[in-house]
Amino acid sequence: MSLLGKWVWRYGRGEPELWKEIIQDKFGVPEVGQGHKAKFWKDAWCTDKPFQEDFEELFRYASDKDGLVKDHMVWENNGLTWNFKLRRGGKILTTDQLRTRGKEVEVECVLCTQVDETADHLMLHCSFSKGVWQNILQPVGIDINQTICPHSILSCLHSWVSPNTTAYGKCIWPLVPYATWWSIWRTRNDAIFNSKPTSIETTIRNIKANLWLWTLMLSERRDYYFGNLMLEWGSVISGVS
Repeated sequence: MSLLGKWVWRYGRGEPELWKEIIQDKFGVPEVGQGHKAKFWKDAWCTDKPFQEDFEELFRYASDKDGLVKDHMVWENNGLTWNFKLRRGGKILTTDQLRTRGKEVEVECVLCTQVDETADHLMLHCSFSKGVWQNILQPVGIDINQTICPHSILSCLHSWVSPNTTAYGKCIWPLVPYATWWSIWRTRNDAIFNSKPTSIETTIRNIKANLWLWTLMLSERRDYYFGNLMLEWGSVISGVS
């Protein structure tokens, strides 16, 4: 995504007050106010394009495609997190789903070339994906064998647990499954359609880049740089150095 130059993000001292002054600029971004006017998916309120264009696959599974920005904001303990309102249990077009629709495709998972591709395999159990999850979970003290391996996508979301977190880590952690699955999906598609080599390191960098972008306007982020997220993940999330 192309980022707009500056954002005015002001918090009141009592009840949280969001976006008192995000106004139209050269990109034609609509006035957001407190999130009561701009549509989360369909307006270019955060970048120069609507999220439905930048994240077409996620938009397909959005349960509230016309929802306003305010409808996707969740305030907890005077902190802001985002609820993307994605349909759980939606069918992503993995090769097993394509074959049920009569498409002639290779069934083998392109990331591990060992097992037939299903959604649960691709996102959780594939050796490539497990390597990605290991790098995300281990630095914050979470055992991948208990958190990821026994689960389906749906049960993983239902049982997603939070480690002891910093203030910024508390904002990031609920977004981690979505950023991870989105980046794995993009890696898979790049391998199939663009013949790009798969890389755990690149996928992890994309996960952290998405998390950095999605928390762009949070006050909890102001004391950090993207390099902290890349090189000091455990410390940023849970304060563990």
